[in-house]
Amino acid sequence: MRRAIAVHPRGRWPEDRTADTVTLAYLDRHRRRIRLVADSGAAFLLDLSRAQHFAHDDGLELDTGGYLRVCAAAEPVLEIEADDRVSLSRIAWHLGNRHLPLQALGGRITPLAAPFDPEFGAYAGAPHHHADHGLRLGLVGQTDAQPILAALEPVVGIAVAGALTRDPSAFGGAALGVDIASMAHETQYTRIFRS
Repeated sequence: MRRAIAVHPRGRWPEDRTADTVTLAYLDRHRRRIRLVADSGAAFLLDLSRAQHFAHDDGLELDTGGYLRVCAAAEPVLEIEADDRVSLSRIAWHLGNRHLPLQALGGRITPLAAPFDPEFGAYAGAPHHHADHGLRLGLVGQTDAQPILAALEPVVGIAVAGALTRDPSAFGGAALGVDIASMAHETQYTRIFRS
């Protein structure tokens, strides 16, 4: 049986050496070792050293020298539209962070079937508690964090509205500083050893 021994990100593998494709749902694209069936019907063993997520158009390197193209299966998804950018940003903030229940007034929701290949965002798929976003420096637990975050909602709405009207050149870059602060945060003694 052929073995897939490595995952290569889209655009970083020789696509001209594609031997087959494998279509998988989102939840089936995070694996280490499992028998899978390619779209042609040929079985292969996914045999990685550690569990990895593979995205649409990634390449699974075969021990025989070819590659399998990963295809994201069509799944039920929702397309959400809003009347303006502020409303859409507010909906996205609630859905993306799941801080609070959402009533999408004024939004239009269309059910679709499409490949589901979400972006992982700031944490690149690493597990974290959503209440931490607003409470990095506090000593408040997650339960107590919810009302605090709810109180911040109007402030976030005002900030989003202001950001959407500004010229993009007016924003500075803080990505490096945020990355460094996040690394320090994730290695704090209380973060590692407290549940």
